[in-house]
Amino acid sequence: MKVTAKNVAIARQQAAKRDWLAGLPLPTQAERDEAETYRGLGEDEETQRRHTAAWNAVMRQSDGPGAWRCAWCGVRVWGRRRGEPCGCCERPLRREGEERMIEREAALRVASEVATRLRPACEKVALAGSLRRGKDQVHDIEIVIQPHFDTNLLGERLVSYGELDAVIKGLVEDGTLSLDTQVLRNGRKLKRFIANALDAPFEFYIASARNFGAIHTIRTGDKDFSRALVTSVEIGGFMPATCAQIKGSLWQFPSAMYAQAARSAAETSNGTVIPCPTEKEYFAALGLPWIAPEDRHQETVRNLLAMSPKARLAANDGFASRLAKERERTLDTLATKGK
Repeated sequence: MKVTAKNVAIARQQAAKRDWLAGLPLPTQAERDEAETYRGLGEDEETQRRHTAAWNAVMRQSDGPGAWRCAWCGVRVWGRRRGEPCGCCERPLRREGEERMIEREAALRVASEVATRLRPACEKVALAGSLRRGKDQVHDIEIVIQPHFDTNLLGERLVSYGELDAVIKGLVEDGTLSLDTQVLRNGRKLKRFIANALDAPFEFYIASARNFGAIHTIRTGDKDFSRALVTSVEIGGFMPATCAQIKGSLWQFPSAMYAQAARSAAETSNGTVIPCPTEKEYFAALGLPWIAPEDRHQETVRNLLAMSPKARLAANDGFASRLAKERERTLDTLATKGK
């Protein structure tokens, strides 16, 4: 086996597990009987039963030392408690899949700091996710950005964005962000990092001028609301039958049959892109009124689905007052207030 820091940490944790198990009292007969169906550790059958039964008893203790899998690096950890540092990545330990909630104000401070650094390299920087929906506690930070794309000698736009990459590299080098080694996302449309000050995920969604409104709307969520937006009206969503959300953009097709085939194959050769530089234009293309971020949830979906298409558009007047009061929660505004 290759000797790496991760393998060394695993070996040490396994040794700690064996030492800890050796000091436990002998299991009861009930625990012995339960252990018959499991495989455990040990050189002989009796030791195997003892270790397995004792370990199963520990696993049933919700707050005691038990088997953990670090949510960051994936290493199995024994004999430690929630919040203690992982032996491999040294981050606070929690079960795999368990989300750590962050106070809104702390998340906004970090988001504003990163936005200020990103702004010179971007046309737009906008807050998304549960922060934009006004939640008091969040488990990550999401922003949608439209970078200054590189151009060739003829002035034609390329898919790369050197300015943004340079800024992100600086954020990593000074310790503001670090690459998430557990969930690897570092493509041209999505980049996922860890905000070191919060020990929480920080995601960048990259958009262009033609689909910024679509990406901003979908990434604001929540998941039930966003799922309804991209689901065809034929199966209980809001997406027109002749349209499809493919590769980040909204597309129009000659017929519902073409649109359905395009959704299945993620193929847009027969379609025409519908520019949606703002959220209002994206909602309008779906035949919906603009909806305030805090109202984007399952209940709103049910209410809108109960209306006729004509009534949905008429509901735009009802949202007008909310629209007037609602200032777009962009990080530009947050940074300006922080000055």
